[in-house]
Amino acid sequence: MPTTVGLTLIEEKAFPYFKVTQSIQLGILDLDAGFEQETSPTHKIIMNDENDHMDYRRTFFNLCIIRNNGEVSLVDQSTTLTFNENIYSSSQTGLTYALSLYDKLEFKGHYLLRSGHSLLFDGIGTSILFDASYSGQFNRFDMSLHFSANGMLGRSNDFQFHPIDGYPFEYYLYLDEPDDIWLLNASAEVTISSMTIIWSIKNILHAIEPTSLQLFPEKEEGDFLIQHYTQFPPMGRIVTIGILWTFDS
Repeated sequence: MPTTVGLTLIEEKAFPYFKVTQSIQLGILDLDAGFEQETSPTHKIIMNDENDHMDYRRTFFNLCIIRNNGEVSLVDQSTTLTFNENIYSSSQTGLTYALSLYDKLEFKGHYLLRSGHSLLFDGIGTSILFDASYSGQFNRFDMSLHFSANGMLGRSNDFQFHPIDGYPFEYYLYLDEPDDIWLLNASAEVTISSMTIIWSIKNILHAIEPTSLQLFPEKEEGDFLIQHYTQFPPMGRIVTIGILWTFDS
């Protein structure tokens, strides 16, 4: 049972660090579990003279079934944060998967049920991810393709994620239930000799909005914009094209 013990120094104060993990393998089953306690500096936005640190306790459990080129895992993770005499918590439970075919095509993703409080939780109740990638050769070209679909469902109207300062917080003025978000992304890279052409698009549903409205008739124009924070402008699609050219010195 590997165990790590140490000290964290913050503003000339020492705080204990402790981590213990256990791994067990039984045939196609792989079990990982552990506990961690650590102290970190407080986010500068909420720091005050009396509270310059935050205490975290984390537990995790992972039961993985490995078979040939794929694996499926049952995961359970929880975090408790103590700050300013208040206790915050978050947890997520669900399934993750990964599959490799012919050493060129890979699939991975997850289905997670999530809950929690501010400072640890972004208000997304269910997270769904499907990710597919391909790497191989086509004639004389090296090619890699990637597609992902990320569903952020069951969003709470009490939580938002600050887009600039980078932390979740409780927001009590958001009266309407926020819409579910489905974010579809794709990218492609083609390498010809020493030159690589890169193309990517984020938020495909907004990029093809007329077609998306036909596929989802209950939606209206503008519904495919992404907005995590009500006081910040919604985001549309992002399309990028780049060329990477490597020269021999």
